[in-house]
Amino acid sequence: MAARAKIGDQIKDAVTRDLVNACAKLAHKAALDAYRNHTYRNRTYALHDSYGSAVYLDGRLVPETIKYVERAYQKKGDNRGWRGASDPEGMRGKNFDTGRKALQAYLANPPRMSKRSKGITILVVAAQWYATILEGKGYTVLDPRTVSSSITYNFDAYIAPILDK
Repeated sequence: MAARAKIGDQIKDAVTRDLVNACAKLAHKAALDAYRNHTYRNRTYALHDSYGSAVYLDGRLVPETIKYVERAYQKKGDNRGWRGASDPEGMRGKNFDTGRKALQAYLANPPRMSKRSKGITILVVAAQWYATILEGKGYTVLDPRTVSSSITYNFDAYIAPILDK
């Protein structure tokens, strides 16, 4: 008889639970490696706070797997990150979010994730809206090669022990 365990009413068996938890650790390691390789300079820490990872099981987010790169550094009153705004009114724009809020919103509803997909999906993201603008100007924000090589390099350390059970 298989051991039963529940995480958010999604994961019923112990092997799947262990795989999801191992994937969460693997994704967090990849997010840390990606952040260490950024080339932009932090001013408001909004982009820093938007780095994170999560695991999806059959297209649904497993909330317990959400990991942040580090603690939040963005200050509440710092409005320099909002399109050059120098007053608090600029902070109230409809597209402005702190880095953490942007990350949580992105992970709750990622644009390319299908609810019908099967299996375990790892998502590593820098969710602040201007990340692609910085990359377009030649800065490195989230290098897919760094994420891929981190996952490949650490796969055996995190996933192989689960598959050996």
